[in-house]
Amino acid sequence: MNKTRRIDVKVTDEQLRVLSERATANNMTLSEFMLFCGMNARISAEIGNFNTFNRLEYEMGFIVKMKERGEINREDFDRLKAALIEKYSKTGGQ
Repeated sequence: MNKTRRIDVKVTDEQLRVLSERATANNMTLSEFMLFCGMNARISAEIGNFNTFNRLEYEMGFIVKMKERGEINREDFDRLKAALIEKYSKTGGQ
């Protein structure tokens, strides 16, 4: 997919640091991380626990949809899937 458009976002130094750390923790560039979050965020007013399996299933569903829509290739899909498995194996989904 040929990317020709650009989005500029103003952030504080602290916000940039946190976003960069989160991107690195998920083996993504900052642009990949921001695009992934922007395309897949779900805003919810749920209060309370959302169990680990549901979170993993939800996040995996989005990367499957991204692959199906051609937004990511097989290599990106495999990298994101591995990052999710690692995340939920180490943190219990938190």
